[in-house]
Amino acid sequence: MIAVRSLLAAVAAAICASASAPVAVAVAASAAQPTAILKLNSVACASSAYCLAVGQDVTSQRGFAEEWDGGTWRVIPAPDPGTPTALWDVACYAVGRCLTVGTYFNAGGVGVTLAALWDSGRWRLLSPASPGAADLLDGIACSSPARCVAVGATLASAYEPLAQQWNGRRWRQLPSPDPGRSGALTAVACPSAAWCMAVGGVAAADGTTRTLSALWNGKRWRVLPTPAVARGNFVDVSCDSQDRCVATGYSYPATAPASAVSQNGEVPGLRVLTEEWDGARWRLLPFDSPAVADDLHLGIGIDLSGAAIAKAATVTTAAMGADGQLPGVACGLAAGSCLAVGDYIDGAGHGQTLAGTWDGVSDSGGWRVLQPVYPAGAEAVLTDVACPSPVQCVAVGDYDYTTGEMPFADVWNGSQWRLLTMPDGP
Repeated sequence: MIAVRSLLAAVAAAICASASAPVAVAVAASAAQPTAILKLNSVACASSAYCLAVGQDVTSQRGFAEEWDGGTWRVIPAPDPGTPTALWDVACYAVGRCLTVGTYFNAGGVGVTLAALWDSGRWRLLSPASPGAADLLDGIACSSPARCVAVGATLASAYEPLAQQWNGRRWRQLPSPDPGRSGALTAVACPSAAWCMAVGGVAAADGTTRTLSALWNGKRWRVLPTPAVARGNFVDVSCDSQDRCVATGYSYPATAPASAVSQNGEVPGLRVLTEEWDGARWRLLPFDSPAVADDLHLGIGIDLSGAAIAKAATVTTAAMGADGQLPGVACGLAAGSCLAVGDYIDGAGHGQTLAGTWDGVSDSGGWRVLQPVYPAGAEAVLTDVACPSPVQCVAVGDYDYTTGEMPFADVWNGSQWRLLTMPDGP
């Protein structure tokens, strides 16, 4: 049960490019489909007692959002500009004040960017400065209420990175990073008003992806070299300063067939990928995760040529070494550490939550693998995490249940996890 936020977002963009009528952003429904599928893609926290999580109600093809007051989660109305809608990321700069971004289909059946402001208990739809149709925003970060940067991709002419800036009143399009090949930005972190780090992936000649990183200095983007990884993609990034960022995602070996992702959904040997920016360069951080299946089958995926592919959700059972993915990371914990979350497939073929803390010191990588808690008897995935204080992190995801897939949340206090219940729908 692997859920890759960037791949889902890319699917939405690909569908936008070719759709003549609204199309679901998820795998097509079947007679056996559960009655409810609720997914959370992102979470942001303005304090230890306030978080907002966003995602999608796959069943109704609309956005989905929940708000936390430090004790209880409650479902709130989600932005509803069109159907289908997907909310991919959220950033909160004050209690009750958050920006979310994503994609939706307009009345003409064309996919376009989505941005909305949650303020005083209601959403206000904004108008991103998209260069054209077939665009999506996949990540957002705010250094202040009047300084937010959103990133994603456009398919208006070719699959290219997209960046926009919000000044508290309107959006403006930023010059996009030019990696020299088709690509997309999946996440961004802005520790200061004029400094942002964005990550994602670029297409290789064989149709697979390589990691992408770009630095914004307030005026222009600079594409940064990343360590050689056979094939892979950054999904998230977090920075506690301009001299320290951690990016997470997944990679898979060069020995995997080039057609694995784009044809049948099998990703042999999918591995956790973590890298650190030290102010001058990126370096790999080793991460040893639990044993998992040799073939990971994604529920949905894409190749960067723009072809949306529906996948089978099955796994083989031959256990191998360190495999999995980490689609969410947050830095700024006690002693300058970071917490990353995700999932893996165990030797029995079951989806398991995965997390790790990084101490920022050890030359060997410094990761300590954790096993988050989740509802008993279920397969589960964590998709994102936010740390409003050095001793509190809130992670969100979804788990399989008898009536479908339901959201859940975990709180990490630096030594143990605590499971939070969430409403099972509106």
